[in-house]
This record gives sequence, C-alpha cells and structure tokens, in this order.
Amino acid sequence: MTNQSVLPMHVVMLSNSYKPWTRGGIGTHVAGLAEALTRYCDVTVVNWGNPALPFEDEVTIYDGVRVIRVPCQYQVTDPVAHQVLANLYYLLGTLVALKSKPVDILHAHEGVVGLAALGLKHVLNIPLVTTLHYGQSPAQELPPIADIKRDLLNSSDIVVAVSRSLQAEAPALGFTREVRYIPNGVKRGEYMPPSNKKRSTILFVGRLVRYKGIGVLIEAVAHLKRTGHLISLEIAGGTPTEQEELLGEAERVGLSTADITLLGWIPHEELQRHYERATLVVVPSLYEAFGLVALEAMSFGRPVIASNIGGLSEVVTDGATGLLVQPGDAQGLAIAIAELITDPERATEMGMNAYEYSLSHTWDTTAATTHELYKELVRK
Repeated sequence: MTNQSVLPMHVVMLSNSYKPWTRGGIGTHVAGLAEALTRYCDVTVVNWGNPALPFEDEVTIYDGVRVIRVPCQYQVTDPVAHQVLANLYYLLGTLVALKSKPVDILHAHEGVVGLAALGLKHVLNIPLVTTLHYGQSPAQELPPIADIKRDLLNSSDIVVAVSRSLQAEAPALGFTREVRYIPNGVKRGEYMPPSNKKRSTILFVGRLVRYKGIGVLIEAVAHLKRTGHLISLEIAGGTPTEQEELLGEAERVGLSTADITLLGWIPHEELQRHYERATLVVVPSLYEAFGLVALEAMSFGRPVIASNIGGLSEVVTDGATGLLVQPGDAQGLAIAIAELITDPERATEMGMNAYEYSLSHTWDTTAATTHELYKELVRK
C-alpha cells in the first residue's frame, strides 16, 4: 500500500460549545485546536446546538472542520436531566459522523460530555482522549456530574490538562495516572500600538459570576474613579439578568453607565477590536485553570493584570508581560491598574513582551503536539 492510499485519521471531538455560538474557554479551545488539526486529520466536532433550530443531521463545514450540531427540542431546567439529555444527543451526532467515515480517535472535552464519551468508547472500542479544562472550581459540578467526570477520566486512554496547575489537580478529581500537559494556544494576532487617549480603557472578558472576580474589578474601578483617574470599563460577557445585577452592584459603589460599557455576549471574532482599543486587560478571577482571555489579550500586544493563581500565573509573567495581584484584593488590583495607566511607556513595553510570548503559544503548536499524541494511541 502506498502512502497516497492511506486515509487521514478521523478524529471526533465532543464539545458543549462551538462556533458560531462559542462561549467560554472550552468552545474557544475546541475551535482553535480543531481548525489547526485539519493539517493532519479529518476532524468532526459534535456539538450541542441551538434549541430554536430544527434538527438537521447534515454536516456543516467551518474552516475545514465538519460540525454536527444536534439541537434538542426538549427544554429541561434540572441541571442533571439537562446533562443526560444533552449526552443522548452527542451520541446521536457521533452516529451521524460514523455514516461518512469510521472514527479513529474520540476526543472528549470535559465531563459535560462524559456519558456520551463513555458509551462510545466501549461500544465502538476506539481510543479515548479527554482534555481537562477545569478542576475543582467554585462552580463545582453536582455530585452525579462530578462522578461522571471521574469515571470519564479513568476510562480515558490519555488525559490532557491545559495547565500545570490543572495537571496537579487531577488526583483530587479521582484520577491518579499520568496526565499529559498540552497548553492552550491562540490565533496569531497583530500587534497594535496602544492609542494615546486621556481616558484609559480597561477590558474584562468572561462570565459575570463571582469566581471570575468581576465584583473585585468593580470595586477597584470605583476606587480609581474616586482618586481622580480617567478610566472606562468595558465588560464583554454575561446574560441580560447578570448585566442588570452587575449594574446595581456598580451603582452601590459609585459607578454609573458613564463609567461602564456592557457589551454582553459578542461573537469571538468581534472581540478583536475590543482587545485592540483596550489600554490593558484585567483577569481578576478567584479560580482559573488556564485563563485563555489573558493569552488572547497578549496576542494583540496588551498587558494583562491577573490574579496570581492557577494557570494565570503560568501565562502572565509578573513585571514582564503584565502584573499579578492577589485574588480578591480590590485595593491591590486598583494599585496595579494605576501603575500601568500612569506609566504608558511601561505598559507598552509589557504589551510588546506579551505579544512576543504569544507567538510561541499558537494553536498550530498545540495541534502538532496533540497529533503526536493521537498517533501514539493509534500505534498501540
């Protein structure tokens, strides 16, 4: 058999998020990795779709990736029931993928797809890779879902963690075998010199939940306003209800809509112009397994002020590509922001260092390492 007759490996990824409705780190990771992997493999992503759309089993192509979206027509409010129902649809989507070509590798992204991955692993008898995107976060899963995640990890042929800190968390999740470390990547951005403007723009990107530290940032910005700093805060993310609650919290500490711009959820592609216009990006999380927002900001040459925890402390080098502060310390965060907005030359230097760092952490690099891992499994 010649090399020309050898068919490329077929990898099916299970993810609860994928573009064009990518929200959060998992969806961003899967999109970046899947697209980069098309250099080496045929890639299909099975994704929980938009319930408002009719079920369609044909394949949609996004940047070379086959996407099978399986929207559920049944609305459930119980979180465990929702997970079970979603996983039944992931199973259905994978069966659709099998109609075109056998599956060589199944790649599950987190415990939310665990039931489907466990069933497919045993029924199809194919290698299973699971990527850990978070560990014991403040938004801890309900016990049945946490149990499924533990079983998923222990049934996987290889488990991957996106950060060293998450790698170290694996035993606490009930997994004691080796965990491979393959960090997140980022699409190569274009360095944009910061604009010279009197009012500095602080950008926050993420869910408006407590463990993302948005309340800490609001307090810090209020302190900066009281001390005479001209700043505006842009917030990308959150549901309308979360935004309304946040505005109420902001008003209680002396901020108004003149100080804060609520962008809501915006497509990932549109975030670029907000990174470009920002003076700096703040990631004040109380827990963060990696902190993909920090790396994305760095890819546009923006310095990052982040909490000194988890994966964030692996991505941001204190004093070189940004500043690290203690999580939950609003005053310390305010001091760090003031340091950079009052010293634009230092902020620009950090932004340039951040951009250089991002060039060595692309999805192409992540995909090449992941492909070697796939080949290792197929050879067994």
